[in-house]
Amino acid sequence: MRVVLAGGGTAGHIEPALAIAAELERQQLATTSDIHFIGGFRGLEGRIVPARGYQLHQINVIGLPRKLNFQLISYPWQFITAVFKLCILFNKIKPNFVMGFGGYVAAPSYAAAKLLRIPIVIHESNARPGVTNQRAAKHAALVIESFPNSLPNGKLLGTPIRHEIAVLDRSAHKQTARSYFSMPTNGTLILVFGGSQGAERINQTISDLAPKLTSQGIHVLHIVGDLNLSKYQGHATEFAGKYVVLGYCDRMDLAYAAADLAITRSGALTVAELACAGLPAILVPYPVGNGEQEFNAAELVAAGAAALLRNQDCTESKLSLLIDSLLADQSKLEQMGRNAKSIGRPTAAADIVAALRSVC
Repeated sequence: MRVVLAGGGTAGHIEPALAIAAELERQQLATTSDIHFIGGFRGLEGRIVPARGYQLHQINVIGLPRKLNFQLISYPWQFITAVFKLCILFNKIKPNFVMGFGGYVAAPSYAAAKLLRIPIVIHESNARPGVTNQRAAKHAALVIESFPNSLPNGKLLGTPIRHEIAVLDRSAHKQTARSYFSMPTNGTLILVFGGSQGAERINQTISDLAPKLTSQGIHVLHIVGDLNLSKYQGHATEFAGKYVVLGYCDRMDLAYAAADLAITRSGALTVAELACAGLPAILVPYPVGNGEQEFNAAELVAAGAAALLRNQDCTESKLSLLIDSLLADQSKLEQMGRNAKSIGRPTAAADIVAALRSVC
């Protein structure tokens, strides 16, 4: 196969695309040179995609502005220019299909594919789809969803994740994982992250809680987002390795293996990874957007695999009480992990690749 995978901005759009690329190679359906990524200039794709060995074609595009300003006035020309450049690129690549994962780059990729009559495949990770995927679904040869009834005629196959997370045995790798992050191999460890960009509300609350948690013998691995690293890194030096701050983590499989409990946003990729890893969580949905993160969290919460804490309630006192209540009952925490595993979709990447054969 020759394929184009379009998705950029955050890891939530990029990692599922990378998982599909890796699965295509694993099944020997495509080589690295047959796989092309479309991304922007501002997102994480410029860092992540080339590091995994894939070709990245970057276009200058932003999301449709919601206010009347210069960006809104210039958007049509920028969009048309991006579509024109992609048409030239797709004519050269001649892909079997163009697969979009959301983000700003998906819209012009879908438009170029439609103009050239290249089959469109849509992957929607969220329980509530974005506008681009909603509009493109009517033109798609295949629609794949991670939550039921998110898009018309969608195939419920799940969110593809990195193979090492899909098959992760946390207990078998816990000691190695903690050593990797220079964390104590014994005791309770909480993993805190807010998605690839970080989450200021979670970051600040956990930073404030660090003295209390560490005094109780609880270790914290806190991924704050690259842009927030300078703000929080200095604070971590006060706690002698019990509180470790990172900007970004390339080995989330080891981060999950090291932890006993996660505190995080509930992006679709995060929810899928937590389930496959069998890691209990406190989910703090991002309150901006169309409310998709709270809907994403609902399945884990309903399964007894996670506790929900709304963003406005993510205060030092309320989060502390919730942490204490979960860590006080080890058997309940272990059951939450088993509940998470029970709804995971570790074969999502393979199932999606099998469905892609019908498009070719």
